[in-house]
Amino acid sequence: MRKRRRQLHLKNNPGKTGKGTVFLKICREFNWIAEVFERAGWTVYRGQSNSHAPLGLELYFMWAGSKYSHTETVRNLKKNGGKIIYAEHGWLPQQASFYLDAIGTGVSSSLMNMKLEGTLTDQEKTLLRGLIVRYKSLMVSSDIKIRYDDKSDKDLVVLVPLQKDGDDQIIRSSPFKNMKAFLISLASIKGVNFLIKMHPREPKHLKLVSEFGGRLNFTFLPAKCDLGSLLDTVDHILTINSTTGIEGLAWGKGVSTFGKSIYTRPELVNQLNSKHIILKEDLISDKQDQDLVDVFLYNLFKRQLTKGDVDHPDFIERILDNNFMKAGM
Repeated sequence: MRKRRRQLHLKNNPGKTGKGTVFLKICREFNWIAEVFERAGWTVYRGQSNSHAPLGLELYFMWAGSKYSHTETVRNLKKNGGKIIYAEHGWLPQQASFYLDAIGTGVSSSLMNMKLEGTLTDQEKTLLRGLIVRYKSLMVSSDIKIRYDDKSDKDLVVLVPLQKDGDDQIIRSSPFKNMKAFLISLASIKGVNFLIKMHPREPKHLKLVSEFGGRLNFTFLPAKCDLGSLLDTVDHILTINSTTGIEGLAWGKGVSTFGKSIYTRPELVNQLNSKHIILKEDLISDKQDQDLVDVFLYNLFKRQLTKGDVDHPDFIERILDNNFMKAGM
């Protein structure tokens, strides 16, 4: 890991194809991008957080930035002529991809303005199916395989992925302040077996097992369970705004949500109101338009980037042209 460079105020060095100056937060996802700029002769600055970025550089990559966060930092950088690119994890798969945006991430991203209309061409449908099959093959893991058969014909088996209480998606885009409040809202729903998957990076969720584990309609699953086999098993996904909702759409499952996210649209998911009593029937009423689900998933695959996209010879030019829609599909 590099040491954080001292805060400098540098003169801007613009130039579309020439050498320039760029800042990236120190994180694994940015290592690929930093290497590409270094090979191209750019001066690369790294820092432990977005706020450590020195003034006067040409280009800044902000990890997980939005119009709600890093506001003062971004304002100062722009005032001194800096170009801001926001970045966040991708979706399919989340840990091996990321996306870039000139506006923000999450519910602040330009994806919120993406129009969902029409249908995919036969060629696009074939490509999308191939990408989903490839993604499913990546999901095969040595984690615990889950198949849930303990239900009656009248029961609905619903996957509930827990999220980190301190995640930005929960803090800013959820009607529940934490996962405990979320589970309380589900406890009285009858005719539904909830498979509650722990979050792999939230040890506090273990306390929820002792608090709710005695309920007959709650089955807690370990964080290290195979999500692919789990998605094959369940009837429906119920989430606040977890990325698992997108994976549910890719699996062809019905999805219900409480919070806001890039995929929480009435054409794609069943949007629930946390202030109303939720019934089993609310979860069965799947309203997804499959053609628009396909359009949405296709555009997500187009937007997310992998290491292969970063290594593309035109990657830096695309960044400077604000052209983030040319992922290598």
